Amino acid sequence: MKRTLLTISFLLALFMANAQTYKLYAGQGYTSNVYVLDPITLDTIKFIPGAGGYRMAHCELYNKIYTTGGDEYISVISVVNDSLINTIDPSDTVNYSYELEPIVLSPGQTRLYVADEDTGALFVLNTANDSVIASTTLNDAYEMENMVISPDGLFLYIVDNDDVLKVSTTTLAIVATIAVNGDAHGIDISDDGLTLYSEAQDVVVIDVPSFSITDTIESAGYFLKLNASNSRLIGVSESSHADVTELSTGVVTMVDWQSGSARGIISHPDNSEYFIATTNGIY
Repeated sequence: MKRTLLTISFLLALFMANAQTYKLYAGQGYTSNVYVLDPITLDTIKFIPGAGGYRMAHCELYNKIYTTGGDEYISVISVVNDSLINTIDPSDTVNYSYELEPIVLSPGQTRLYVADEDTGALFVLNTANDSVIASTTLNDAYEMENMVISPDGLFLYIVDNDDVLKVSTTTLAIVATIAVNGDAHGIDISDDGLTLYSEAQDVVVIDVPSFSITDTIESAGYFLKLNASNSRLIGVSESSHADVTELSTGVVTMVDWQSGSARGIISHPDNSEYFIATTNGIY
């Protein structure tokens, strides 16, 4: 099933009302619009204009979704009434937001980390009141596209052109850098925090304790997603297929769809299915 919609990023959020109800949030790239969809029928429930569209993070703790749209603002959406409730410019006199994209919540959802692809700035927000509580500009970071956080919340791992950066969430400083030999885009981390996967020309496997590359998988992955058991890695690039890698065997299976260049992938909270956002709809 496909919903025809120009999409760049999306998020499946869980909203608690009288019963558990799932809603799919699809960001429409280049327009800063967000569609709220029924994840079963993919019918539009509501349209939210001016709410970002590149990256999203669902803060279940406070019933909010944070989005970035490739500009200087962070948008905040209430999942209670699906409305834009705040727009934040995190810039200060030293650290500037110009092209905000990567966005991730701390494990306890009390902190939001947002990185700027153009300026190398990194901002930290308190999710209770959406205030900026820390900011810095990372030296030599100039093309940060995606990031993940360690399960203990102590480190951010950011893909930055041909490097993966390890950034302390305590000091907001780069503590290690590893070259991945290519223009890196996608990244994901195992639930135990011991293994990173990052896509450059192929997907590199990084041992976190030693912060060294231990293997290479011949697979694409502009956006990467591990399954619930961490046994399978799904990667989508700017093409009309996904590469599914069985990590125990290294076997890669290609899954095609009708048309549209992939821009993101997420899993349903019950891990029953995946949603892939493309330039021609959601599959």
